[in-house]
Amino acid sequence: MLTQQDVGSTIRVTETASNSSGSSTAAVSQKTAVVTSPNSGKKPIFGPLKLSTNSKTVRRGKKATFKISVHNVGNAWARNVRVCASAPKNLVQIPKCVSLGSVAADNFKTASLQITVKKNANKGKRATVTFTASGQGMTSKSARASVKVQ
Repeated sequence: MLTQQDVGSTIRVTETASNSSGSSTAAVSQKTAVVTSPNSGKKPIFGPLKLSTNSKTVRRGKKATFKISVHNVGNAWARNVRVCASAPKNLVQIPKCVSLGSVAADNFKTASLQITVKKNANKGKRATVTFTASGQGMTSKSARASVKVQ
């Protein structure tokens, strides 16, 4: 019987023939196989991130809220999913990351992040915020949005 620890192992299978008295004769053939998991071929995949915000222009010292929907378009659970944000530090303050936990196959979860425009940010400047979704053993996916300082 093979177990989960055998996944990735190479095994040798030998077929033998027996005569009518039940005693084995020489090996008829030998084959080599690699043990695979029943989940082989299944993997989580991020679809495009969907962004929405309550405001595209923000007054100095005020906040804007972004909602980031992460869609797992794959056929397996996405584990340890996080959404992280980066932006010019001279214009905005932003939390680093939000954890979403696990996302089921063909399902989505939404993260909410608030950014604060700094009081000393120059009016008319644009802050481009990059949101990146990542998960255990997955290729990350990014999307961008901008906020104008008012």
